[in-house]
Amino acid sequence: GAALYALFVAVAIVQLVLYRVGEGDVIQFSVLFLAACSLDRGLFHSTRPSDILKFLLATLLPQPESAVFALLGCLYFWSGAYKLRGFFHGFVFQYQFLSLSGVSWLLRRWYLTETHLPRCWSRIFGAIGTWAEMATGMGMLVLPLTWRNSLLLMLGAMGMHVFIFFFGMGPFRWNVMTAYMFLCSMHLCLAGGLSGLSLLGASQYSISYIFLFGLFIPIVGMLDPHTLGHYFGGYRMATFHFAGNEQYRALLIRKDFVPAVDGDDSCLGGLLRARANGYERITEDTDIFAALCYSDGTDVEAALRRGFRGPSGLADFDEFDRSFMFVPITWLNMRGPLLNTKWDESLPVTDRFVELVVEAVSGKRAEEADLPCGCILEFVAHVVPWLGGRRKRLEMFDLTASQWSRARWAEEIELPWLPSQLAKLAPQGEHKPTSPLLGA
Repeated sequence: GAALYALFVAVAIVQLVLYRVGEGDVIQFSVLFLAACSLDRGLFHSTRPSDILKFLLATLLPQPESAVFALLGCLYFWSGAYKLRGFFHGFVFQYQFLSLSGVSWLLRRWYLTETHLPRCWSRIFGAIGTWAEMATGMGMLVLPLTWRNSLLLMLGAMGMHVFIFFFGMGPFRWNVMTAYMFLCSMHLCLAGGLSGLSLLGASQYSISYIFLFGLFIPIVGMLDPHTLGHYFGGYRMATFHFAGNEQYRALLIRKDFVPAVDGDDSCLGGLLRARANGYERITEDTDIFAALCYSDGTDVEAALRRGFRGPSGLADFDEFDRSFMFVPITWLNMRGPLLNTKWDESLPVTDRFVELVVEAVSGKRAEEADLPCGCILEFVAHVVPWLGGRRKRLEMFDLTASQWSRARWAEEIELPWLPSQLAKLAPQGEHKPTSPLLGA
């Protein structure tokens, strides 16, 4: 596997240096990449096949410029449609999207109130951006590509990317690359008299390809986000980054079960010991507040208070607070072995981290581990289905127990990004000013 990956990287570097971009080169690159991915699923998801690979392979289709242009139109449309449920303009836009920019951070009093809640105009502005993104995508698919229409589409698409550049994530590679693909594909379509509508008369291969990546996979995500996450690589198969409503997972590990130095040869033992060193309480852990960001406003601490008894076997929250440490799966991916560079907790590769923690604590392979009850718990905030989802499902369970165990705690809460639910968090900000969410 390592030799195959090294060969792939070497070929890619040669093609880049020599600027070899013919069909044969694309086929060679793609075949080597997929061969390497057959031995490393994390590599496949790290490239975000929906972000890059689907556009690369589309260049092999007849009329590649119109195929890429149509795929981009589908991406804009579904990315906008997915945000219509409100989690983007009601929470993610203010607390994640804008907070990544130094410019927006200096202007945070304009879009956050004194109690750190989103101002009404910021929610309206975020919603307008969502509709504009969706309208731009639809226009790319159904409008004839005249010079007037191309200027309108350019205003919508490039206006969004320029705003992201200065007020969002900045010079993020995917934002810049998407803007580049939009301008190039539109220019080539104009030069060739093509548009998104040209695909109506395209080959069966082109229509099937656009149907799979531009229609079928996004609809699966709308109807069944768990299937999309498990088999197709998460919601980002159909949307941009920082859209919101993604699955959040964290482990809660009893500190007295963290492996000692002697006899520990696991890859996570040292990392867990370092985290446990000086760890006092879960409620003092700033990752609890980061969890609120990553779960669209879910009050994770309150959820732990409600659900700790069954999975942990403890009756007093103060004892639970002092006995366990909170370990987000994202933190493990950032600090531990890098299994996937484009992290998405709905991916199956996430389960490997759970296995690695079990192996570190037990000192045995995951399938042979014989751990005491209540030593490792998992907390999950599930994705809200776009179609018909009215509540967000939370779970906490003992990894050593059956999925049908009575110790498994589950609850469905009100959509956390609604203004009425966020208002309940405002008083907490007065006592915890160091929260990454509030950032006072």
